[in-house]
Amino acid sequence: ELSAACEMDEETDPACYEEYLFKERVLDIINNHDVTSPLFLFYSFHLIHTPLQVPKAWLQKLDDLVKAAGGKPFDDQNRRLYAAMVLYMDAAIGEAVAALKKKDMYDNTLIIFTSDNGGPIYEPGAASNHPLLGSKYNDWEGGVRTNAFISGGFVPADRRGSKFEGIISCADWYGTLTELAGVDMEDKKAEAANGWLKEKGLPVDSVPQWQHILKNQSGRQSLHLSSKAVLMWPYKLVTGKQPLSAWVGPNYPNCSTVKSIDEHNGPLPAPDDVKIFGESMPLADTPEEVDRQTWTVDCGAGCLVNVQEDPTEHTNLAADPKYKDLMTKMQGALKELNKDLFNPDRGLDRVAACDVAIEQDRTFGPFVAADDFYSPAPPKSFAQQFDDKILSATLHTLNGEKVKEGFVSALKKLGTKAFQHMNTDKCLVPSREAVVSQFEQFTV
Repeated sequence: ELSAACEMDEETDPACYEEYLFKERVLDIINNHDVTSPLFLFYSFHLIHTPLQVPKAWLQKLDDLVKAAGGKPFDDQNRRLYAAMVLYMDAAIGEAVAALKKKDMYDNTLIIFTSDNGGPIYEPGAASNHPLLGSKYNDWEGGVRTNAFISGGFVPADRRGSKFEGIISCADWYGTLTELAGVDMEDKKAEAANGWLKEKGLPVDSVPQWQHILKNQSGRQSLHLSSKAVLMWPYKLVTGKQPLSAWVGPNYPNCSTVKSIDEHNGPLPAPDDVKIFGESMPLADTPEEVDRQTWTVDCGAGCLVNVQEDPTEHTNLAADPKYKDLMTKMQGALKELNKDLFNPDRGLDRVAACDVAIEQDRTFGPFVAADDFYSPAPPKSFAQQFDDKILSATLHTLNGEKVKEGFVSALKKLGTKAFQHMNTDKCLVPSREAVVSQFEQFTV
């Protein structure tokens, strides 16, 4: 969470902002790198993700840019925040690129800019995947076709400024980087650390893509998108319930979105994303009402689209008799692929993870039983140690079976009411100036 003091800081780049700390670490690595040895640098922004928070100066910078371009002021609080966060990220990337050039590293550097999923169109996610259908948490193009580009002096001159039309999974960047580094794609350390993986004989699901990118030839003809969807180019089969199945406009969210939430018409977050102590929390009083307020449609045995000719997925081909055989083929392929779906038992939430986080200055890490993973935590004052003991005791009490059951039950009831009266966005203009509705829901 960004503190109120940091959020209102007048500095352009206050040191209290988490993204500033990440950026400074990146610049430090580049500036102090020995150029005689290779460098792999993974820069993972928490931007642009909820909570939507950015120092005040960047909101002003954004407003100034809009005004200078002759645009209208933002009418929606969350869209303004989201855009300012994008602006900060863009500037941070610019600083990193400038540092590479100053260090004479840029000409031999490959920069890969990618995302793990489409933007969340629910409130308070504040994204727009216009003109694509859908959002994070579904299998429409708005959920699975993400922004990506490569840059840097390593990119051959004849491929610069061009568009790659092939299919790439986010998992393929791993294989692509091992291909460029000239090393084995098999992850022997992961295999040694996880006997279960080795016993199952699970391969590394990654296709090296560099040569395909250079030749503009797709390295994949099909892609298992999820347990509910498969892509067999150019057709995509989408099955079952799909939340957030809507097209939104370029100026989304807006005042009509705020009004829609206020009138209990959505869009609420996908149900699978809202949990308490590992248990799903009902967002509304009935399953039917949850579906309505999360803009969920049910494709049942399948919706079929041609994403090459119809990338915005306006035409469902499933009922067309001439696609009957293709539907059957793709349904069978999805069933077979799901037999090998990697979905192990990940266990239940454990209070032990909270104990480790408390030890590590209240920062969650990926492992509970990993003695050699964490660097030593900073020394703590007596007051901090006392606060940690109180927090730990509270969490252990709440996780006791008898207390936990009643606590979770009460939170579910309160949570449902809270989602029906949540105030996560704000219209910034008088209602008479509000933008008209900018979403249209998919129908089966």
